[in-house]
Amino acid sequence: MKETFDQSYHVPLHLEEFEIRFSIRKERLCREFSHYYGMPPLRYLNARRMEAAKDLLLSTNMRVYEVGNAVGIENTNHFINLFKKSTGVTPMLFKKNAPATVCGLHSPHKPDARPQ
Repeated sequence: MKETFDQSYHVPLHLEEFEIRFSIRKERLCREFSHYYGMPPLRYLNARRMEAAKDLLLSTNMRVYEVGNAVGIENTNHFINLFKKSTGVTPMLFKKNAPATVCGLHSPHKPDARPQ
C-alpha cells in the first residue's frame, strides 16, 4: 500500500481497492499500516499529497486548483482545507510567504516526472 501511495498519490485511491487486491478487510489493513508507519493509510496518503503540493507550489506557476488536481484531489475546497490543516496556512499564503530563492528552486519531485 505504501509503495502505491508513494508512486500513485496523484490518482484517486480507495481502501476498498486494497481490500480486494489483498483479500484483507480494510479495518485490518488500516491497523497493520498504522502499526508499521505510525499513521492510518489515508492520513499517510494525504501527507504524501501535501508534500507533493508544497513542491509544486514552490517550483511551478500552477494555480491552486491545478496543484490540487495534480496531487489527486479534484475538489479545490477540500484540497485547501487539507493543505491548511497540514501546514497551518492556505496554499496561496504558503507560496506568498516562501522566500523567493526557494520558489525558484526545482523540487526533487518534478511535476513532469509523475508516474502515469
